[in-house]
Amino acid sequence: KPVWDVCKNIRVFDVEFATNAKMLITGWNVTGSLWLRRVCYERVPPKIWISPHSATFVLSSIWHGFYPGYYLSLVTFMFVNEAARKMQKLLRHHFQTSPAKKCLYDLATIVATALSMHLAGSCFQLLMLDRCILFWSYFYYVPMVVVVMVSFIPIPGEHGSKGKTLEKTH
Repeated sequence: KPVWDVCKNIRVFDVEFATNAKMLITGWNVTGSLWLRRVCYERVPPKIWISPHSATFVLSSIWHGFYPGYYLSLVTFMFVNEAARKMQKLLRHHFQTSPAKKCLYDLATIVATALSMHLAGSCFQLLMLDRCILFWSYFYYVPMVVVVMVSFIPIPGEHGSKGKTLEKTH
């Protein structure tokens, strides 16, 4: 059967109604995301000082060019993605008990994803460091501080967290 979506570069529904950062990023530049996944993400060794997510964002920022806005934007995307992942692990299970709560959770994550991506993506448009800093200063840097703080919340059971359960050794 022929495949007709090989050149498809955007999934409009995934971008406009993304419930998390990963869904939005992979839906925006489909072919580019696939290339980055194959070239960088899948090839980063598991026991290295940088995570596969971070290495992929660094490669993507180098690929885009040398304007500071690209680096600020992609570093912000990296923190937003990590913060969204942590919040999902901490909160999602509380909202899966009824269809109404699930719908409320989905709506909240769509809005939160859109707002965080607009905040991070603004530097991609502004390009210059002074413009990006000025833009963030209009919000008193609060969204940036919150995103960075949330991305460092330890999740029990995750690699490197203090809440990790100890395995029995025989």
